[in-house]
Amino acid sequence: MSRQRRLMMIGLVGAAALVFMGCTFSSIGIQTAQIGELTRTHTTIELGDADQVRVTIKMGAGELKVDNGADDLMEAEFTYNVPEWEPAVSYDVDEGDGRLIVRQPNTDEFPFNGDIRYEWDLSFADDVPLDMRIECGAGTQDIDLAGLWITDLDIKLGAGSTDITLSNNSALQRADIDIGAGNTTIDLNGPWSEDAEVDIQGGVGQISVGLPRDVGVRVVVTKGLGDVDASGLYRDGAAWVNEAYGESDVTLEVSIQAGIGQVNLDVRE
Repeated sequence: MSRQRRLMMIGLVGAAALVFMGCTFSSIGIQTAQIGELTRTHTTIELGDADQVRVTIKMGAGELKVDNGADDLMEAEFTYNVPEWEPAVSYDVDEGDGRLIVRQPNTDEFPFNGDIRYEWDLSFADDVPLDMRIECGAGTQDIDLAGLWITDLDIKLGAGSTDITLSNNSALQRADIDIGAGNTTIDLNGPWSEDAEVDIQGGVGQISVGLPRDVGVRVVVTKGLGDVDASGLYRDGAAWVNEAYGESDVTLEVSIQAGIGQVNLDVRE
């Protein structure tokens, strides 16, 4: 990499960090908040009369875990030590359509030390169609949607480390993933019963995507500043495809708009 290219990359990384910090601080303020007693709460949301549910999850900063296994619509464990950040949960049903919102309350105070504890552990039922929106600022996210009935997915990430698992989610037809800064791993392995589109917008950091072997896969990567490492794929014009592409009944179309950093594509067993 040339010196000019390195300087350009450093400048863009710095600019991206400043933009993110500015957006974060403008939304939560810069006054310091008091850290209080560590609190753990449990919340259960029953499905009621809903046939399908739109789920919105909004966390400004912290550790988020999402998975399946709930007996009801959602079972949540919250751990936090900033009283102003007590999670807000609301749910209503209108003519069979459920609307579930889990959010970090807006606050004008932000604690600037390492003693913050803010953790959400959310489990959902696997027999309810879910249209899911997840927005996270800074922190770590383990978003394991394998086995859930996700019909549409929209994820927006700020800065941090994220694992997203969409394997064994055959009802999913479209997913939009917008990455800010950090390392992100996306697992698309497993059976797919219908054609699906996955759109990934890269920011600053490494993106690793696991792909199925027995389902046709076509990946188009628009490169930013970084390289593409493709394992188990071969070039077909401007795209990367696997051996099952054009042969299987189902096709997974993946579009990656890379930012700054490495893109890893790996076909798995």
